[in-house]
Amino acid sequence: MSSELNEDNQMLVVKTFQSADEGELYVQTFNAPTSSNTVGTLPKDFQGFLITATNFSTLMSLKDLEAYKLFYEKNYLQ
Repeated sequence: MSSELNEDNQMLVVKTFQSADEGELYVQTFNAPTSSNTVGTLPKDFQGFLITATNFSTLMSLKDLEAYKLFYEKNYLQ
């Protein structure tokens, strides 16, 4: 599913994973330097991250991607 967050950001939503570990493996593969071998050529500013259904609803309501990225880095990339 493709969704527009705001005029500067669009999202490609991939869902649902059986577990957080499966989702994390997908994100690591997506963000890897060799990802073009599996997902094709992506713009340099394309970013992949996990988000829960609740946090996704909040993100879509607030439309503040930078705030979510800070939250994600603080809470999930430790």
